[in-house]
Amino acid sequence: MVRKLSLAIALALGVTPFAVNGLGLGDIKTRSGLNQQFEADIELLSVRNEEIGDIRVTLASEEAFTKAG
Repeated sequence: MVRKLSLAIALALGVTPFAVNGLGLGDIKTRSGLNQQFEADIELLSVRNEEIGDIRVTLASEEAFTKAG
């Protein structure tokens, strides 16, 4: 019984498409001063060169900021 269940789970996982979105972020280096528009550089880690053009950076919604406090 356990062997059949394990086989069924393995087959289900084998045909299920996985979308993994992970991005490693390094140190942040600020380039702006107090009371200036914020500018910073953040090193991207674990990104292949061919993926760099696909990265889109945006701010969270106002609702997300409110929820986070």
